[in-house]
Amino acid sequence: MSDQSIPSAAPSSSSNIPTNHWAQAAFMVLVDRKILDKTTDLPRQPDSPISRAAFMTLLERGLSDSSPQLLSPLFQRSAAPTATSPVTPSSNSSSAITRAEGIALLVEHLHYLRPLVPDPLLEAYFDDGSQVPAAYKSAIAAATLASLVVNYPDVRRLQPQAPLTWATAAALLCQGLGVKDAVPPQYVPWYTTLTTLGPEIAVPFWQLRGNAFLVRDIQTQLQKVRLYPPKQAPDGRFLLLTQMGLLEFCQVLQLPNVQNYTLDASLAQALRQVDVVDFSLKMAKNRDRIFREYYQQEKGHDASHLAFLDKGIQGSPFEKLVENYPVYLRLKHSKSDQPASTIAQAGASSPPTSRKFLFGKSLIGTKARLFAAPASPSLASSPARPHPSAHHALCLTPQPYPDRGVLPAIANDRLPFLHADIQQACLCLGQFVNNQLQVNWLGRNAITTAELWSATKIIPLLNLVSQLHSKSIQTDIDNLTIRSGGRSQGFNVHDLAVDMVNYEYDISSSNALAAMFKLFSTPQTLETWLKSITGNTQLTFRGNYGESPFLGSPVLWDKQSKKPVLEASGTRHGGPNAISTYDLTRLVTMLGWHPHLPSSAQLPRAQWKSLESIIRAMGMDSARYVDVAIERLGLRQVIQSPVIASKMGFGYSGQRRRTELVYSAFVQFADTRPQVIDAQGFAPLRTFGFTLLAAKRLGDGDREATLLDARIAAEVTEIVRRVMLNEWP
Repeated sequence: MSDQSIPSAAPSSSSNIPTNHWAQAAFMVLVDRKILDKTTDLPRQPDSPISRAAFMTLLERGLSDSSPQLLSPLFQRSAAPTATSPVTPSSNSSSAITRAEGIALLVEHLHYLRPLVPDPLLEAYFDDGSQVPAAYKSAIAAATLASLVVNYPDVRRLQPQAPLTWATAAALLCQGLGVKDAVPPQYVPWYTTLTTLGPEIAVPFWQLRGNAFLVRDIQTQLQKVRLYPPKQAPDGRFLLLTQMGLLEFCQVLQLPNVQNYTLDASLAQALRQVDVVDFSLKMAKNRDRIFREYYQQEKGHDASHLAFLDKGIQGSPFEKLVENYPVYLRLKHSKSDQPASTIAQAGASSPPTSRKFLFGKSLIGTKARLFAAPASPSLASSPARPHPSAHHALCLTPQPYPDRGVLPAIANDRLPFLHADIQQACLCLGQFVNNQLQVNWLGRNAITTAELWSATKIIPLLNLVSQLHSKSIQTDIDNLTIRSGGRSQGFNVHDLAVDMVNYEYDISSSNALAAMFKLFSTPQTLETWLKSITGNTQLTFRGNYGESPFLGSPVLWDKQSKKPVLEASGTRHGGPNAISTYDLTRLVTMLGWHPHLPSSAQLPRAQWKSLESIIRAMGMDSARYVDVAIERLGLRQVIQSPVIASKMGFGYSGQRRRTELVYSAFVQFADTRPQVIDAQGFAPLRTFGFTLLAAKRLGDGDREATLLDARIAAEVTEIVRRVMLNEWP
């Protein structure tokens, strides 16, 4: 030990250091190394301030002949003190020293290099980092990265202007000497990142509070998988929000860290390499969490404007793709002439620019397969070549799509996962086997008839196309207008259909337009037509939609020939509209799969050139439940050639005294996840249609509506998740 004495040390025996004092081990290390004499140097009060002179003496004794262990690879010990050192002992050596100055003096004695821009580190690591005097910022940043700083009792409170105590001084010196386990780790800020963690790492979660950079890395990765708020910038603070997110991350992946509360190499690797889609699909198994997330989004909404039902197409990532939906539905496989690298760079939401379209991409070294529009104009006689392998490994035997009028076998016990609020449901899953469309029908009370509200408005439109082509097979409905008998100006059919679907009211109300479309057929004729298609003889479809028709005597007018094609029947509709979820699912799948169905299974006499107008109109649906599901499951970057054609229905039934919500949709996209692309480079086609009827009776219309809106969003998310994983009971 140096013959220098410790000035103003208030000496006493080591028994004055309480056995439970946080710095007891640090004092004992200094005694063992003869830096402090246990009879003359130990302070009576370990938490009393140390003078500048006493601290300088400690540094001289402890570091004069030592070579400190450097804990940070970013900093090396310099050969000599820097010439511009800002830290010098005051002439008043008996005066107190601040914590900031004490840490800076330690760094000076160790000759650490200092970062040029210390402020971001200080602000990330310490809640009071902005209070560090400018002269000491670089030195304290260097000390933080080298694990020299000791902050008792809160690792995130530096207290730079507070007096340096004997206890902290002893702890700082032990850190400078590289003595392990001398200072409780919960008081020591430390540095590493998620990418630089070693294989031997094993850090209790609570200790992460001291490493802001590592916590910020963790928060960034959690944010990717929605376990940290997306709008909240990672701040490096290991608070309850981050801890709960990290625990749920471990729970979803079934890692043992959820029990031992420790960050180890396996968890670090899982965080670094997390597959957002795979993780999102696994996390979405927590149905309650998904529903709660969606219901949170209903705040500020009520029955007049719901979060998802009234979301609208504006701002949807699929808005600009709607015009391409008819082409996506006609695509068939052909081998790519493009190199795989070119295909891999193609955007998942980029609209096609030629007659050849990207369907899937291979990330496994083989060429991806494309779809091209068939050369033959007769789609009914030339079905498209679909995916050659059956990726939908269902626990059911697929069957050909039924002919018109044939009621398919529906497995009514295959949707047990749907929430009890879903009173009736039908789901039709499609796949291509040996170039032929095969389907499975799953249901819950699928044939039971009910009021399906505005979701049935697509039926008069489909009937109109059938009638049109029974009169003129060459006519395209996009070239026609609807006008009143004596008027010379008309409205484009497609514009009317869009207005009816998206509720924008550019021309008229949705109800008035739907009532007008019904006028082109008598109630009996329209109902019989519908029964002849679905095979459900129990349905009734004679009602209107609660408003007078937009035009009382509509005429379907050919702008080119300047002649009428169809005129109104003259019979008003009235009575019930009671059809089943199967009926609507049958219609939307007949529409979406029309290019791949034999003529005996297609809508009667309907031609694709007119049906595609309805597809585009249904792509503008105000309800965006499938959008929400795709976003929540992280699928946007792994799907190509998407089609989302849907129609919603919503209302309060005074007769049943409950709120009811209906959603019917046809969905199709290519699944380009690397793990599902086959050896030939084919991406599986996910193609399905469904209808859900949800009902709630609580005596509070707004609460019923918001609960049902969130519930439908959650159930659609579950359906899409199961489609992606081929996970069926």
